[in-house]
Amino acid sequence: MQYNKLRPRQALNKAYLRMETSSSDMERFKVALRTLLDRINTNETDEHAKNHLRDFLKSAFYSGYGISTKGQTDLVIHTGYSTSSSAGVLLEVKRPGNRADMPSTDNLNYKAMHELLLFYLQERVQHKNYDLRHLIVTNVHEWFVFDALEFDRAFYRNSLLLKEFTDWSEGRKASSHTNFFYKKIAASAIASLIEGISYTYFDLRESEKALRNRDLKDDVKLVQLYKLFSPPHLLKESFVNEEPSENNSPVCYARSKELRDGFKE
Repeated sequence: MQYNKLRPRQALNKAYLRMETSSSDMERFKVALRTLLDRINTNETDEHAKNHLRDFLKSAFYSGYGISTKGQTDLVIHTGYSTSSSAGVLLEVKRPGNRADMPSTDNLNYKAMHELLLFYLQERVQHKNYDLRHLIVTNVHEWFVFDALEFDRAFYRNSLLLKEFTDWSEGRKASSHTNFFYKKIAASAIASLIEGISYTYFDLRESEKALRNRDLKDDVKLVQLYKLFSPPHLLKESFVNEEPSENNSPVCYARSKELRDGFKE
């Protein structure tokens, strides 16, 4: 099957990408992201990584949103302050040392994706959640970010998959274990995608130099990550589209040459 891998700048709304980002907001994001990366221990469990990831999201952007587990789903960013509000973003979290379960850029058909597909179907089919915005697989370093519209097109509109999921969840298959769903249903559905699927991919380790140096001009390289993690992107919240003001500060990111030129890489 075909995969359409996007870089963060390709996934972001162009008007939002060009909006000015304040130095104070960027500094808060950098501190939160450095703290996350510094706390990660590859010898710890997936649960350990999940807790630090939740702290990062809260510190950087989502202090006013509910972030919690939900059923078997590792992390959920809710659309409101209360965890009783709709789930907007679903995350399947692995520890950085766990390569066996993680997808790769040329093959998504691994256990972490099977788990994410299960969580998605539980939300859409069983919980009647029509407010999903994004779905994510991450091991903290690597991120695979899917627009929920891609899952709707690729999976929710697959009538055979929905029947298989319903039969399995209602006990009409040979096994009710999740491993049966992963190996017999999810893996087959992903492998049989004819039109492929698009996703955004990035590796935080590639941004560590810009994240840790003191050159404010390098902060422009982090704007894509800042905006990709933010509520206007992950939760698809509205934003005010204003023309950036002229400013000679090295942290007036919206007027930087790199941003005007589309973050040449």
